[in-house]
Amino acid sequence: ITVTTASSGNVSGVEISRPGRGYTATNVVTSPDGDTFTINTVATVTQTIDSWADNWWQNRKVGDSETNPSPTFVGNSITGISFFKNRLVLLSHDNVICSQAGSYFDFFASTVITLVGSDPIDLSCGSLRPIELRHALQVPRGLALFADNAQYILETTTDPFSSSSAEINLLSNYDQDLRVPPVDTGQTIAFIDQSALSTSVYEMLVQEGGGKPQIVELTRIIPTYLPADVANLKVSTSAFTFAVNSKRESKNLYLFRYFNSGSERVLASWFKWTMPGEIVTFEFAHDRMFVVTKTSTGSFVLSHINLLTDSPGSALYYDCRYIDLRLDLFTYNHILV
Repeated sequence: ITVTTASSGNVSGVEISRPGRGYTATNVVTSPDGDTFTINTVATVTQTIDSWADNWWQNRKVGDSETNPSPTFVGNSITGISFFKNRLVLLSHDNVICSQAGSYFDFFASTVITLVGSDPIDLSCGSLRPIELRHALQVPRGLALFADNAQYILETTTDPFSSSSAEINLLSNYDQDLRVPPVDTGQTIAFIDQSALSTSVYEMLVQEGGGKPQIVELTRIIPTYLPADVANLKVSTSAFTFAVNSKRESKNLYLFRYFNSGSERVLASWFKWTMPGEIVTFEFAHDRMFVVTKTSTGSFVLSHINLLTDSPGSALYYDCRYIDLRLDLFTYNHILV
């Protein structure tokens, strides 16, 4: 971690950078309007406080540092960000901090006399082990929170969601690779855990009525099929497909295809596509996949793949007819005589 100091006018702050990761740091500052804080978004050590950190958020309007304390992310790293119930949600180590309802930049209480339903929420997971919350995904039951060794949910047993009713409950204690964010597959959440040689993929269904979630290891019958060093996990909910690529096998793309009938899964399979070059990146757009590959000559190629071919217009056109095929890669050359 590289720490540098910078200043802009009468604002002072601290920049914290970890190369290759978009960490956010905070530091208490003093402004002419009173005690408040600023957020410094830092990606590299070359960015200055003038371009990134000159962003004043709402000041404390009532009370003092004891009766209306600063949010717990002040002085700590912000490790994740999300939105939930019309609030901006920031994750910091084992804390979840929600802004005022409808006021995304206000993290101070509006009064110190009583609890107001729209006031900020600042809760800790209270784990016996050190954890670092990094990702958050909305589910019907609440906001699912993902740490390196546990999964939690921010929820309320009463309506509306407020500072007096919000609570954090433990869902499970699965290990997760924090470098690869979990993805929402439509009905479930998929996340991965990596060892030195292989990668495991888990699927979690959070029950709306409460209780422990249903978690299935999708790679259980093929424990060494997916290589380690997975760089991306992305999903197409319309095509019922998600894919991963590994830095160890730069030309291979591993995909999981499934079909659900109601809440029951009736078909699922893993398969692998070998691309003609090194995979630089890939992305889903509904039922289409776009893959950027790098050839041996250094040029970049954009490939387009239709994941659903139910209609003739989207099927593969070859030799004056449409063919509904499932191929790893299809190429042909026209020879002009």
